[in-house]
Amino acid sequence: MKSFAQHIECPECAGSLESSRVGHVCASCNSEFPIIGHVPWIQKEVSFQFEQWKAKFQLEQKIMQAEEAQIKAELSEPSILPSTRKRLNKLLQAKVEQRKSVLTLLEHLNLNLGGSSTREQVFRTKLPESIRLMGYGPNVFRDWAWESDENQTAVDLFRDTTGVASLQNQSVVTLGAGACRFAYDLHRQLGAGLSIASDINPFLLAVADRCIKGASCSLYEFPIAPINDDSVAVAHKLRAPQKNLADFYLLAADGINFPGKANSIDWVITPWFIDIIDLDSQVLAKRINRLLKPGGCWYNFGTLVFRSKNNAHNYGREEMREVLAANGFANMRESEKCVPYLDSAASAQKRSELVWSFCVSKVTEVQGADKPIDRTPSWLRQTNQAVPKMQELERDLMINQGYNLVVQQVDGVRSVEDIAQVVAGHFQLSPVESVAMVRQLFEILWNKTGTNQRY
Repeated sequence: MKSFAQHIECPECAGSLESSRVGHVCASCNSEFPIIGHVPWIQKEVSFQFEQWKAKFQLEQKIMQAEEAQIKAELSEPSILPSTRKRLNKLLQAKVEQRKSVLTLLEHLNLNLGGSSTREQVFRTKLPESIRLMGYGPNVFRDWAWESDENQTAVDLFRDTTGVASLQNQSVVTLGAGACRFAYDLHRQLGAGLSIASDINPFLLAVADRCIKGASCSLYEFPIAPINDDSVAVAHKLRAPQKNLADFYLLAADGINFPGKANSIDWVITPWFIDIIDLDSQVLAKRINRLLKPGGCWYNFGTLVFRSKNNAHNYGREEMREVLAANGFANMRESEKCVPYLDSAASAQKRSELVWSFCVSKVTEVQGADKPIDRTPSWLRQTNQAVPKMQELERDLMINQGYNLVVQQVDGVRSVEDIAQVVAGHFQLSPVESVAMVRQLFEILWNKTGTNQRY
């Protein structure tokens, strides 16, 4: 059994890590990195990150409870059809079982789930899929439940693009491994010497850990477009073809600042990753160059669906070729193939993606690769520092003041026109503009309540 620690360093100071009673400890700065739910967490500010995921999990549980309450309310309506009642009862049972299953799966997060969800939602913002706790739920079923060719297609694409049939004695790191099936299949089928599957999401890692260890893991799939009445909630028993692979490790780590030692990895693999992380690919390329041994390979596959606010970073293929060449990579092999993506047998929606794969080898070192990527300002790390004024805060303050002004006028007596008169005077709007604005706001709030409307 090989140790992954020989390839990992302290993300705080780049010191060497040693095993400890909690997990791993840095020999230089004494930072501790725990094992949580059988998975090592090795990332900067690990305690803070852990608390963030606990909060997300707590909110997820509250949302699930709210969904159950809504279905119960819908079932209380005497006018619903018998077939509708049957469907809702099935959906409610599945939702309750799902919440309990997720709670058991992530019991290592040690949550106190008492109280209401109000506190958690006060500071809640819309999160991108990559950092929501259960934002990639369908990927879990694709990886460990569905009987489709999707997983094997990914392995075959790796073989075809790279021309590699064996990874024997090679070290492989997969960044953004998700529920980890692709990293698992590469290790199992191509015989990698050592594999590290890394992701930041504890839900995805917990599912992978259960499946690979051969433990019980049952979850419900809720298709957006069920193919029939029975498919509104589909129970799955998640399992791996082979359990307890030797020299295969899961790691909770930041893919952008992966805590790997310089020049220590043979392969870095990024599946559906580079366009998700909102980072200039030139910076990412430098970091991957640093990880790889001379002659080591970077394999990437997925689509280029960049959504950066900086349009210059929304690279196309030709630009990515330039990025790679400018950051120490050469000997490029590439391919494209239209493949099914999250193709559930229970869903009426079918999706395919034109996947672009490339494999490049490291031929030169690049300057600036040793510097960690820090997108967190000092006043957030040093929480006793002053918070600077920001245009975004001032804009949001104006929006919130307007919202609060309208909501504070609601007393069960005032009409839309009455409230609009107050708003018009405050914001110097015409009566027509003010009524339209207030009415639009109330329409949004009304639709959010989900109140049953009778026609």
